[in-house]
Amino acid sequence: MGGNLEIKNLTKNMGKFILSNISFTAYPGEILGIIGVNGSGKTTLIRTIIGAYKFDDGSIKFGDFDSYENQKEYRCKLAYVMEKSPFSPSYRAKEIGELYGPYYSGFDMDKYMKLLAEYDILPSDKLNSLSKGQKIKQQIAFAMSYDAECFIFDEPTGNLDVDYRDEFYEMMRNVVANEENVVLYATHLVDELEYIADRILWMERVRVGDSEKDEDKENGANGWVGRVKCFMSIDELKDSFRVIEAPEEILKQVPSEMIISKNTSEIHSEVMVDLREGEIPTELEKYARMAELREIMYHIETGEE
Repeated sequence: MGGNLEIKNLTKNMGKFILSNISFTAYPGEILGIIGVNGSGKTTLIRTIIGAYKFDDGSIKFGDFDSYENQKEYRCKLAYVMEKSPFSPSYRAKEIGELYGPYYSGFDMDKYMKLLAEYDILPSDKLNSLSKGQKIKQQIAFAMSYDAECFIFDEPTGNLDVDYRDEFYEMMRNVVANEENVVLYATHLVDELEYIADRILWMERVRVGDSEKDEDKENGANGWVGRVKCFMSIDELKDSFRVIEAPEEILKQVPSEMIISKNTSEIHSEVMVDLREGEIPTELEKYARMAELREIMYHIETGEE
């Protein structure tokens, strides 16, 4: 059985931005999607987890390995694919395996070469000669070639063609199919997560002056704070909200405390409601429908009324 990724009270001060008191656990066999507006701290969180940034407070563990106390063992359990490749652009694809592979437990050079071939990447290809999509594929080939148990993806499909995205999603499902591996997936393409993620970590960005949390000020933030807005399953999130589409006169019957946002026009009017704040009046139920994840995120982030 694989290990849990446990993040407790993680804080990283970047000066004008602080990642504040982030806590969550990701379990073997699940894909955890990470969403949030630009600047909410998704990439800062990912880079802190993989060890690119030192954090100021809290802890990060995978299984029995602490990211500080057992740094080598911890990092060998991680595999990551970033929007921008971490490898030197002057290296050839084969050289990357030869140079970096020995640092990772169980690295299989034959498997790496086979995956490169499947992705139409030659061993002699330099990284700076590859397309953006091929650079992502090269990272995936490397990540899949050693004994990693926690796979971390930061905006990996933005530069991939639509056909390959479906193949990539299937690969991610296969990664967790053994119920031993964990996948963290940060993306701005929210629609992706509706079909592949088990749970959502929703990051939000607030100004320090707008934050009601004393710890944000105590942690020394002087600009923006990135923190967890909600952490729940896709089903729980979707079950908590509804979109009511009806003429504006009918929408006036919706209890105001339930309304998150409201959009009206001569052609179309709708409100997003939070079911945790009350029940939809019976006479309005026929106008209500479940919201898609992107709609929930849009309405809550914009709050346009």
